[in-house]
Amino acid sequence: MRSMALLFALLLPALAQAQTKLPSIVLIISDDQGGNDYSFCKHPHIQTPALDKLAAQSLVFRNGYVPSSLCCPAWPRS
Repeated sequence: MRSMALLFALLLPALAQAQTKLPSIVLIISDDQGGNDYSFCKHPHIQTPALDKLAAQSLVFRNGYVPSSLCCPAWPRS
C-alpha cells in the first residue's frame, strides 16, 4: 500500500504538468525588409498598427541576422 502511495506521489506532478495547455507559437518572417522597417521599431514613415499591437503583446527578437547572402542590397539608412 505504501508503494502505491509513493508511486502516486511521484507521478502526480508529472500528471499535473501534462494537463497544462502549451502556448501557441506564431513566427512571422517577412522578406525584403530591414530591421527597422516597422513603426514599432521607430521607423519615421512606415505605419504598421496591426504589427505594433502584436509586438506589444508578444516577444520580439530584435537582434536577428541573416546567415546567408541577401538577394539585393538594402537602401542606405540615414
